[in-house]
Amino acid sequence: MKKAISWWMVVLLCTGCAAKSPIENSNDSWIYTPSADPCSSIESAILGEANKDYCISVTFRSASVDETETKHAVEMYCGYETNWTTEYLESHIIVVNAIYHVEYDNAKTFLSSGEIEQLFYLLLNDETGNWEIWTARSPSVQR
Repeated sequence: MKKAISWWMVVLLCTGCAAKSPIENSNDSWIYTPSADPCSSIESAILGEANKDYCISVTFRSASVDETETKHAVEMYCGYETNWTTEYLESHIIVVNAIYHVEYDNAKTFLSSGEIEQLFYLLLNDETGNWEIWTARSPSVQR
C-alpha cells in the first residue's frame, strides 16, 4: 500500500526542519510562482531574483530537467527515513539544471555575480499539481 505523503513532509523528513512556507527553502527565499512545468517554476524563481534589494539585474538563460541528477535524488531518498517507493519518488521529485546571469550589489550581499549554473530540487505538490522548490545547489558541489 502506497502511503500518501504531502510534499512538505519531504522537507521535514529529509532536512530535519521545516521551510518557512511552501515556496521558500531553508537557505534563501525564492520569489516565484510555482507551475505544473518544473522549468517554468525555475524560470520564475530566477527572474524573481530581480525583486530582491541586493540584485542589480538578472537574465535567465536556460532550464532543463537533469535526468541523471533526478535519478540520483530518487536513489538517495528512497527509503530515507520514509516508506517511499522508487515509483513514488520518480513522480514526486525532479532536478532542474538552470543557467542564468546575475549582477549583485556586493555592498548588500556576499553572493557572487556572473554566469551561474545551479541545480534546483523540486517537489510535486499533490494538492496543486505544481512543482515547488525544495533546495538548490551548485552542480560542482561534491556529494
